[in-house]
Parts: sequence; C-alpha cells; structure tokens
Amino acid sequence: MEGPHPPASPPPDLPRLGRGGASAPPIPLSHGWERGGAQRRGEGSLIGESLPRPDALGKVTGATDYPADRIEAGMLHLKVVFAGRPHARILAIDASAALASPGVVAVLTAADVPFNAFGLIEADQPVLCAVGDTVRFEGDKVAVVVAESTIATEHGALHVDVTYDELPAVVDPEAALGEGAPLVHAEHGTNLLLHV
Repeated sequence: MEGPHPPASPPPDLPRLGRGGASAPPIPLSHGWERGGAQRRGEGSLIGESLPRPDALGKVTGATDYPADRIEAGMLHLKVVFAGRPHARILAIDASAALASPGVVAVLTAADVPFNAFGLIEADQPVLCAVGDTVRFEGDKVAVVVAESTIATEHGALHVDVTYDELPAVVDPEAALGEGAPLVHAEHGTNLLLHV
C-alpha cells in the first residue's frame, strides 16, 4: 500500500447513515468485496460504517411475524438431523427406519431441495448436505424429519442412519493458513476467504 488512506466513506451511491437513518435502503453486503481481493478503507469499504438494519423497524414495533406467531392446529413438526462432526464426507443416508417410525410423515434430504445453496458472501453452503458432499462443521444439516408431533420428529431423527468417512478437521485459524492444511473448500485452493 502506498501512503495513508483517507477515512472510510461510502461511495456516492450508498447513503451515509448514522442515528435516524433507518429509512435508507439497505446496503448490499456484496458491495466492493471480491474473493481474495484486498479491501482498504476509502475504496467502498463498509468497515467502520454504521449500517442500517432493514428489519429493525418491524421488530421494534412488533409488526414482524416470527415462526411462533404462525402456529396453527394440525401443523406438522420438523426436526433437523445435524452432521455432529467437524469434517467428513457423507457416504450414505438411510432414512428407512425413520420413515417406519410412528407419526413420521417424511424425511427430506438434499434431493428434495431444488436450489441447495446459500451463504453470506457467496452461495457456498448447502441447505442440506447430500451423499458425496463434505460436511464442514458439526452444525451442517443432513436431513429434516417431518412428523405429526415433536416427540415423533425426535424419535425419527434418531433413526436416520448416516454413514461418514471422517476427514481431518481445521480447528485453528493460523494452522488453517499453513502449508498442507486441510482445505475447508478444496475447490478454492486456500482457506483464506478475504484479505481485508
């Protein structure tokens, strides 16, 4: 970098917000960010800026509906089956025992999700991990049990049989940048997402 950079300020097309700026349009998180590119103050950086929460007004006034506000009689219940391991490849998912459990209506897997990706910076996280996919943290979701009651979902979830091939875990940020470290996303060739 050459010389000091001026204080951060948003580009002209983005509003400068502080207190009382809640009515401004939301600033897209992707503005100015590129994989592996340096992001410096003064170049469209959002670092140090006060950003609006587009959902704030509805939440503080009580206008926002939450899932608990939508419960009706006869609704089905869901239970997510998590990977429960930090890094592994899914070899098989067998939901037959779960489907045979009383009250279980369905077991959803990645095959049931039309667009199976989401993410904050890029869509690099599956909604549900599929056979052949790599789970990258214990909270990765593998299946969803749908049943007539909460107890039935819990019982069904215990009977979803997932076979894994355990892989070495990345548990330390400095070690993750070292030579030969296991890659969280092998297709990127590095564990470094952004350089700020």
